[in-house]
Amino acid sequence: MSEVLNFEAAYKKLCDVINSWEENCQQLSILEAGGGSLSNVTFNKPNSITVIDISREQLENNKYADHKIHGDLHTVAIPQAEYDAVVCYDVIEHLDNPRIVLVKLIGSLKRGGIIILAAPKRDSLSGLITAYTPHWFHVWVHRNLFKNLNAGKPGYPPFRTVFDPLIAPDNLSAMLQGVGAQILLNCSYESSRREHLRHKSPVFGGLFDLTITVGNLVTGRRLEEGDFFLIAQKV
Repeated sequence: MSEVLNFEAAYKKLCDVINSWEENCQQLSILEAGGGSLSNVTFNKPNSITVIDISREQLENNKYADHKIHGDLHTVAIPQAEYDAVVCYDVIEHLDNPRIVLVKLIGSLKRGGIIILAAPKRDSLSGLITAYTPHWFHVWVHRNLFKNLNAGKPGYPPFRTVFDPLIAPDNLSAMLQGVGAQILLNCSYESSRREHLRHKSPVFGGLFDLTITVGNLVTGRRLEEGDFFLIAQKV
C-alpha cells in the first residue's frame, strides 16, 4: 500500500495540475463558488475573480474579489460558458443538493475549463464524526479543542454540514464524467487538522490516533485520509 499523503504533498499535486493546465491560457476568468473571504487556490496567469457566497459577513471580509455576488449556489443565477476555472473549496459538503450545484458550475465553464474541488471525506474518521454528530458539537470542538473563539458566530466556521452521499471522490468522479468532464486529479490525503488536534489537545489527539489505528485494522481502509482534491476538465 502506498504512503499516505500529507496536505503539503497533496497540495503540490493540485498545483502541478493547475499550473500545467494554465500554460495554454493568457488570462483567466475565475469563479470561486462559496469562496467566502479567503482564497485557497492561486493561479500564475493574470485573472479576474468572481466570488459567490451565501454569507454577507464572508463577502464583506473578502479583500481580493473583483466581483462579489451574494446568493445561495442552489438558486443564484450563474452565466453559462463564462469562466476558465471554478474553485469550490470546502463547500460541497455543506450543500443540500450538490448535484444541482455541480451541474450549474460545469455549465458555467468554457470548453477546456477546469473545476477544482476540495472537501472532507465522509468515510474517513473525521468525516464520520462530522456526519453523525450535531452541529453544536462541531462548534464545541472548534472552540474548545482548536481554540477558535469565534466558532459558530455569524460568518465564522464551522458551518452546517450535510454530507450528501455524492460527496465521495469516486462518486463525484463518476458524476462529473457523466456530464462531460474529464478527471485530471483525484487525490486523498491526511488532513492537517489531525496534527492541530495533537498540538491543541494531546489527550484527544492520542485517542483520535488510537481510533484510526484500530479502525484501519478492522476495516482495511485508511481512515486517516480525511480530505481530498479533485480536478475535472470540461471537454
